[in-house]
Amino acid sequence: MKGGRGLRDNHIYTLYRGDTYLMDGTLEEIAEKRGVKRVTLQWMLRPSYAKRYLSPPKRVPKRQCLTLTRLDGGEDADEDA
Repeated sequence: MKGGRGLRDNHIYTLYRGDTYLMDGTLEEIAEKRGVKRVTLQWMLRPSYAKRYLSPPKRVPKRQCLTLTRLDGGEDADEDA
C-alpha cells in the first residue's frame, strides 16, 4: 500500500472559491501560498468538510466556500499501476 503519514503527496490540486479559480499546485505549495497548514487542506478533501460547508443546509454562502479538488492524470498517474 502506497501513501501514509509523513510521505509527500505530489498530486496536483486546484483551489476554488465558489466558481472562481484561485490556484493549483501540490498541497505543500497551496498551503505555503495561502498561509495555512497542510492538514487544513487535507481536511478540505474529506467528506466531513463537504457535509459541513458544501451541502444544505448552507452555513456559508456557496460563493464564499473554498473547494479543493485533486486533478487526475498528472505526472504521478502511473503510480497506482
